[in-house]
Amino acid sequence: MTLSEGFVFNQGNLQDYQDCQRRFQLRYLLQIAWPALEAQPAIENENLMQMGTVFHNLIRQHQSGVSVDLLFQAVHNYSNPEQTELLQWWDNYLTAISRKDEIGSLFQSSQPTKSDVFTEISYSIPLGGFRIVAKYDLLLTDSSGFATIIDWKTNRKRPTRYWLQERMQSRIYPYVLVKANSNFPQEHLLEPEQVRMLYWFANFPSKPEALSYSTEQYLADENYFLSLINRIKHTSEQDFHLTHNEAHCRFCCYRSLCNRGVQAGDFDSAESLDTDIETEHIEINMQGINEIEF
Repeated sequence: MTLSEGFVFNQGNLQDYQDCQRRFQLRYLLQIAWPALEAQPAIENENLMQMGTVFHNLIRQHQSGVSVDLLFQAVHNYSNPEQTELLQWWDNYLTAISRKDEIGSLFQSSQPTKSDVFTEISYSIPLGGFRIVAKYDLLLTDSSGFATIIDWKTNRKRPTRYWLQERMQSRIYPYVLVKANSNFPQEHLLEPEQVRMLYWFANFPSKPEALSYSTEQYLADENYFLSLINRIKHTSEQDFHLTHNEAHCRFCCYRSLCNRGVQAGDFDSAESLDTDIETEHIEINMQGINEIEF
């Protein structure tokens, strides 16, 4: 067995496995730290990561009840001439939630009762002898029981719908939410058709992307995740292969270790480079996560 008994799966490590089995092995099984840049220019990339983290924290605080005035001051105290992008993101967010469009209507309908708004909430479910964790930026539920998973993205390049549909996040997040609710009382059951994933892009505030879910997709996802976990569990150490798609190597810190080049990719041209890359590589603390048993 290549996996430790307490290994936890999430969208980050499963995405790494899907992109490159060798990267998954190096990062999560062998835990090799390799001193190479994931993207360049390095300073600009680091600043983007930091701003993304701050932006997520600002929204979390705002949705938790902290006043806009206090947060406005915090944004200006943090920002400097090189980080005006954060100010624009924050302004775009405040404008978006006040409009009468798709995003704004969601927030305006949920404002009277904060019980329908869950920020930075995590669920953990058992599957295939291990656990899968999903951490949601924001989860909104309405009076009819419909749930919207909102994920804030700070990408410089707006991803395509197809690219988003293919990401592990778009499959794991709705699947875990439905699975976690399947053990609740009948009146609180959440059908797959009552769930959707909505990506909101700080740099493209008027172009969110909504992905619906279905029972068919839910069943397909469960079979896929079980198959994937079983495959990883039974893969021998020498059989974690390098990806055939060397485009994935451009933004991988292990590219020189694998003899796939030494030059880091330009993060302005990458669809996936946002704060999720940073947070998904952090070891998960299972304390405080809503664990669902079956």
